[in-house]
Amino acid sequence: MNTPVSWMTQVEKYLAYRRHHGFKLSIDATQLQSFARFADEVGPADHLTVALAIAWARSSQRPNPLTWARRIDVLRGFARFCLRDDPATEMPPRGLFGPAHRRLVPHIYQVPKLGGQQAVYLANALQAYKTGARSHPTMRAIAASLSEQDMADLAAYYSTVQN
Repeated sequence: MNTPVSWMTQVEKYLAYRRHHGFKLSIDATQLQSFARFADEVGPADHLTVALAIAWARSSQRPNPLTWARRIDVLRGFARFCLRDDPATEMPPRGLFGPAHRRLVPHIYQVPKLGGQQAVYLANALQAYKTGARSHPTMRAIAASLSEQDMADLAAYYSTVQN
């Protein structure tokens, strides 16, 4: 790749190589073709550079670091492919714009907070759990076995406890 390249040609060559090895690459193909159009419009380049990768990543219609990081992540595989024939290819660093994938916060099972609530509220809540007007599997199981007096006693106690 010592002479100016058509980036679309290079991308198609990369996609054909990867598909030959069993990869579908539907999303990656769309992203890489977008890169090729961008790079071909910018003008001829001797090799892939980090500056070109950054410019393309930031040209997204969704201007946020997560999108930019995902674009760089897709481009890294293509850059590795280009490195085979062109040692001047620059590998865009992983994490250039932060993580490429957002990790969802896991749901942590919690029981309702009882301490410090007003006794009347707690008694009404326990009654609602018992009748099914409020839904929480653990609280419903506990409240099902309580008498009115048990609920009043628990409500009085938990109203004095601070979390």
